[in-house]
Amino acid sequence: MAALGGAEAQLAALFGDMYAAVGWRPQRRLLAELLTNATAILGSGGSSGGAAASSNGAGCWDAADIAAALLASAGMPTDGGIVGSKGGGDPGDSGPVDISWVGLVLGTLLIAINGLISAWLRLGLHGKLAVAAVRCILQLSVLGYILLPIFTFNRWWLTLLYTLFMLVVAAVEAVSRPTQTYNGMLLQVLTVLGLASSAIISYGLALVVRVSPWYDPQYLIPMLGMLLGNACSGVAVGLSTILDELSSGRDKVEMLLAMGATRMEATRDVVQRASRMALTPLLNTMNVVGIVSIPGMMTGQILGGSDPSKAARYQIIIMFLIGAATGMAAVATIMMAVLSLLDSQHRLRPERLVPSASGKGALAWLGAQAAQGWRAMRARATHIAARVRRAFGGAHGRKRGAAAYRPLDGGGGAGNGSRGGRVGGAVTADTEAEAEGPEQLPPRLREVLVGDSLGSASSWGGSFTPRLQQTLLAGESPAGSS
Repeated sequence: MAALGGAEAQLAALFGDMYAAVGWRPQRRLLAELLTNATAILGSGGSSGGAAASSNGAGCWDAADIAAALLASAGMPTDGGIVGSKGGGDPGDSGPVDISWVGLVLGTLLIAINGLISAWLRLGLHGKLAVAAVRCILQLSVLGYILLPIFTFNRWWLTLLYTLFMLVVAAVEAVSRPTQTYNGMLLQVLTVLGLASSAIISYGLALVVRVSPWYDPQYLIPMLGMLLGNACSGVAVGLSTILDELSSGRDKVEMLLAMGATRMEATRDVVQRASRMALTPLLNTMNVVGIVSIPGMMTGQILGGSDPSKAARYQIIIMFLIGAATGMAAVATIMMAVLSLLDSQHRLRPERLVPSASGKGALAWLGAQAAQGWRAMRARATHIAARVRRAFGGAHGRKRGAAAYRPLDGGGGAGNGSRGGRVGGAVTADTEAEAEGPEQLPPRLREVLVGDSLGSASSWGGSFTPRLQQTLLAGESPAGSS
């Protein structure tokens, strides 16, 4: 075993160069595993997978043989002890084939087929297809640059921040799909998605996959992304169904409520239909998975060089985690919508439903919410400014405001009294020019103000509110006073 000293030194130098060249922590962990396996292979003096691991005449191991032993210990292909190249990838790349920028452009051109179909059938979708293609390229490119520092530094708070961002986007996307909304729907969906996804992903990582540490972004971010994506779709479908049922088909619910049913009993059928609609896409996917389609996670692992059987086990776990998260989130949001639209007195409150913003998607919803918030802020600022002016206007402002309001003089006689009376004790030129007599007023208001058909104040005073009585008594006509 003395000859292993040189081999271990050469292996350590090779591994050090590889470790320094790789900044991605998951790959560093893989290299550490490879070093352990290769050291065991070299210590036994054997080989793995046909990779030669022989020493030279000086008793030291050749670097090419050490690299071949490293790759063979991980089950990766070798070529005569020298690491080979694959397709357009760099030499020594044993992962998926690298796609060049030219290949990316050629692949992007395929979306033009849909644009040509839209133009041929006059669907009007070619502009939207172009926007969607540009957004797809930008969003996925930005995602790659965002995930790079998260995977490199491997800090729990960075991973947590990004998962919170994913959760907020998923909640906004879910509430933007229904055509109707109600107050508090976003907060409810955000809470339900957060609780369901955190519980399911914690169970999967801690008990099923057994990842250490628990916040490893290599596992947490992809798995949570698949959970939130599918749960978001289920929640959107469930919410759309239950809101449509409680708005357009509320007659049956109100009939059951009128017959003495509780809000849970009256909405049992609509809750069942909404839950069934939310879970149907998941059931269809689980029925055809592995036969018609290969899911995304399994495809990615196979392209990355993993064992297909191991990738299949991961995909099975992911499908069941997605099913649990989607079922919990969809049913919980449906029940919370029922509790929000039917009060504790078991009454349906359709006035709580309001039309959602025009357009679909998170960006359209956020734009509508921003515009609504801006209008509310402007209205609030105007109200505060008016109150400040009234508070600091002084006695002069109050006197002027009191003099500006005087009841109109009634009466059936001729002159100014029959033309609506005086305002503030004096008639200005503008007032005389605008006053064309009571015939310019609505019939009922003219009848009240002229007072010919009302008689004295004692005959109608008890039919009006105190404030209106005071106003009409102050401008009572001479006919009524006589």
